[in-house]
Amino acid sequence: MTKSQMSRQTKIMFLGCENDYLYSSICFMKKLLLIALLVCVKQLNAQSQSININQKQIEPNITFANNARLANGGHQQTQSLIALYDSIYNWKLDTSTMTWKYLSKTIGISYDVQQNQTTYLNQNWNGGSWVNRLIDTTAYNAGNKMVSQLQKTWNGTAWVDTFKIKNTYDANYNLTISLTQKLSGTVLANSILDSMTYDSKNNQTYYSKKTWNGTAWVNSLIIGNAYTYDANNNIITDQVNGSGGQTIYTYTYNSSNYVVNELRQDFVVTCSSFINTFQNKYWYNSSNKLTTFVGLACIRSGGSSCPCNWQICLEEMRGYDTHNNLTSDSVLYNICSNPSTVSSFTYDANNNLIIELLKTVYGSAFVNNNINTYTYDANNLKTSYTRKNFNSAGTKVISGDSTVYYFTAVTSINQIKNNIAKISVYPNPSNGLFVVEPNSTDKQTLQIFDVNGKLVLSQTITGKANIDASNLAEGVYNLSLINTNGVVNKRLVIVR
Repeated sequence: MTKSQMSRQTKIMFLGCENDYLYSSICFMKKLLLIALLVCVKQLNAQSQSININQKQIEPNITFANNARLANGGHQQTQSLIALYDSIYNWKLDTSTMTWKYLSKTIGISYDVQQNQTTYLNQNWNGGSWVNRLIDTTAYNAGNKMVSQLQKTWNGTAWVDTFKIKNTYDANYNLTISLTQKLSGTVLANSILDSMTYDSKNNQTYYSKKTWNGTAWVNSLIIGNAYTYDANNNIITDQVNGSGGQTIYTYTYNSSNYVVNELRQDFVVTCSSFINTFQNKYWYNSSNKLTTFVGLACIRSGGSSCPCNWQICLEEMRGYDTHNNLTSDSVLYNICSNPSTVSSFTYDANNNLIIELLKTVYGSAFVNNNINTYTYDANNLKTSYTRKNFNSAGTKVISGDSTVYYFTAVTSINQIKNNIAKISVYPNPSNGLFVVEPNSTDKQTLQIFDVNGKLVLSQTITGKANIDASNLAEGVYNLSLINTNGVVNKRLVIVR
């Protein structure tokens, strides 16, 4: 996956937090780093300009999506088996008895042929029975990109549409328009409209966000982002044009295309120019794992002058074992006032993370803040997660939650593709008449989808076959070949 592709993921990733359960304490603290830097600069400089400290407000901000490239702290295994969930149960810790009690569960989980999760039902425990809460239904196109998501909530007597997303993609499956609708009164109403454009290398070049005022779309906090890239498709500038002002992020990279410096500059009216706000510096080991991160704040004398002096706001140091598993992580704050933290990580013989302990400062010592534990099955698939939170002194557990996963282990589509990917389509591009030649004579289903995910042709083949799709318009299509082993996709281009 390229960095520009990472930037377009729905879920924004930050400093190795791309896995939603991996290093959850560290991920939480990392998401505070940017906020700490910005708050620090704002407080120390007392600038009149408002500095946006809500990272999600500049989504999809390639800035920190790109930093997922900075090294994921742990050892990542390539697995041929994945978990298709049957149900997920959540418990809450009753600290009076130190026992686990039902909190919620997710059931009715289903998947499409490409193993994309399409539906689930969430219910809460009311002390005596399960009560409906939420139904989520998601659909995908032939490129496995989400085209729609609808959430319904239970009002006590019936299901009510409360949230909807509709996505549009270009011929290369780049997200171009995302429309979000939310419940307004008794009906779904427009809420947010995101628009993106891309260059010939599928790098995102522009992003804008608009909100619905009840009658028309108006510019949101973010009017538009403009991005530029180097020859290696690394983003080098990200200019954010927002209703609160303008910001420019500038990046430099090492020879391995990892970010080594990130500079933020904000336009200050009184200075009539862009001025430095903060700077992040990154260092890596020989395995390209992040070892040191330094956040610098630009402090202005008197709080209002334009020139500034760089001062260290925070420092982060990471340690790894011989398998490149993250074993220690410490974040030390200097002029920024957030509490320093140290974390330790323990793994099993298969390099699965099993214990994650986060400590924060209390008085003059580091004490327990929270501890996360994980369990896995024989296939190294996660079966449970438990978190316990301590009081400020680190001497007593004051809350906790736990999740248990029930699933069926199946071979992943990606692995299947590796096994059956020897399929030839020629000529390609074609005028609609072409040959499909798989590496098997087994009975298979051939399907062709347009860029919106609509099925436009379907037929059964056994081995090499001549296909007539001359009735289809010029354009880019997705060709899927389905058999008992799985699905393989090919790009099909029709020109005349």
